[in-house]
Amino acid sequence: MQLKEKYFHIGYAGLFLPALAILLWMAPHRLPPSHPGQGQPALLPMALESTEPAPRRLTFIPYKVAPGDTISGIAEMYNVTQDSIISWNSIEKARTLQIGTILQIPNMNGLMHEVKAGDTLDSIARKYEVDAQSIREVNELEGDSIQVGQRLFIPEAKLPAIELRRVWGELFRYPVRGWISSPYGWRSDPITGARRFHNGIDIGGFEGDPVRAALDGRVVETGYNESAGNYILLSHVGGYTTFYAHLRSIHVTPGMYVREGQKIGEVGSTGYSTGPHLHFSVFRWGRPVNPVLLLY
Repeated sequence: MQLKEKYFHIGYAGLFLPALAILLWMAPHRLPPSHPGQGQPALLPMALESTEPAPRRLTFIPYKVAPGDTISGIAEMYNVTQDSIISWNSIEKARTLQIGTILQIPNMNGLMHEVKAGDTLDSIARKYEVDAQSIREVNELEGDSIQVGQRLFIPEAKLPAIELRRVWGELFRYPVRGWISSPYGWRSDPITGARRFHNGIDIGGFEGDPVRAALDGRVVETGYNESAGNYILLSHVGGYTTFYAHLRSIHVTPGMYVREGQKIGEVGSTGYSTGPHLHFSVFRWGRPVNPVLLLY
């Protein structure tokens, strides 16, 4: 290409680009306004757009317990709390999961509540400190009608710390160092040989060994009788009481609040006893419970 022709083409290109820019700028002003159905979606007013989140739907995934499984591991696997698995599956002993058991794993955190006589949605919501409407939504209830025995899922509710410790078998600390010389349950009386029910455990020890509170609580009663010798009765949260008997000495008085591990007395052999030891009983709502299941 000759030099003259080269500049001639460059000059036309310089005129064409500004002209194209002007046409593009004018195009929007010359097009008719668009309407719904002509290639552009209609814009809804903000007031008509729904801002409410979709209701949560409760679902469960069956899980078969395998060797080596733990509650904490399963909970982490499904991103839910241990409380949720323990509660819905009514697990009483978290440390002894049976291989092959089918667990129902919820897709959200919460607890199971079995409706009792006198329960209402509002009273249940207050008990667990949750919103009653959330209970309705998750359980797909229409209105407030519930039936005795009905199982409800309470979203975001949590087990009390005392209940978790009970399920894990870590509720009470051993009140004294020693060995179990007589277990809980039916036994032959160590003195008469008669068949009798032993509502606690005997922990062998040495005269004067410190006896400590198995859990935070309040001293309900102290005293002496021919069977228990010197004794202490403590009350705890969750309906639990603990009983310490055959003490050489008592270091607390009724009404005192004691901390877990605090010294409350000393091992002795007072009352109906064959030697220095501590008789230790646990009761829940007045019924004896095997202490070994709750001690750590």
